[in-house]
Amino acid sequence: MKSKLAKAKEFWQSHQFALFVIACIAFAILMTSASLWLYRQSGAMKLDMSRPGYEKVRKKVEKSQDDESYPSSGKIDKKAEDDFNKRLKKYQDDLGKMGTFDNSSISDETLNLKNPGEVTVDSGETQ
Repeated sequence: MKSKLAKAKEFWQSHQFALFVIACIAFAILMTSASLWLYRQSGAMKLDMSRPGYEKVRKKVEKSQDDESYPSSGKIDKKAEDDFNKRLKKYQDDLGKMGTFDNSSISDETLNLKNPGEVTVDSGETQ
């Protein structure tokens, strides 16, 4: 007479593939559930424009010329060079308007950070 351990071992060996498939499906369900939970909890669901019900909003979103990528292939001629320089100049101007980096840009006051000694109470008072 076989022991229970021997019977269990024989069962696992004879149904090895089926048990592997069941384990894979269970793992996939677990991971999908976890990712959907994170999708909802993180707030990304509120930003997702591909969801049903947002067809009207998607149609209203217009693609500007700035969103067009520069072609990665093609002839390199005067026209392509001028187009590239025009786009580059626009981005350089936008960056120039921001000004140069200054250490005060990341100071506690600029970032609205409290001093380590300050404690803010719910009523908005500082102690």
